[in-house]
Amino acid sequence: ILKERKRVIINFLIIIQVLYENEYGNYEEAEKWYKKAVGAGDAYGYFDLGILYEKRYGNYEEAMKWYTKAYENGIVNAIDMMNNLPI
Repeated sequence: ILKERKRVIINFLIIIQVLYENEYGNYEEAEKWYKKAVGAGDAYGYFDLGILYEKRYGNYEEAMKWYTKAYENGIVNAIDMMNNLPI
């Protein structure tokens, strides 16, 4: 039951992230929610933070940091994102 609850919480956090980033264009608020998802155990939150820093902020060093954490937490396609960064 606890594992299921955790998944529900992470799904809720993902919905909030998407709303703030894509619907409202409030990237700073989206970033807060991505970090909350990471804190709740969502490895894809690292990946999403990498995308946010790469695509929205243009901060490739910070994107690399988040993609690396995503890769270290089992998100294997993060390596492709790291390889495509212009740094």
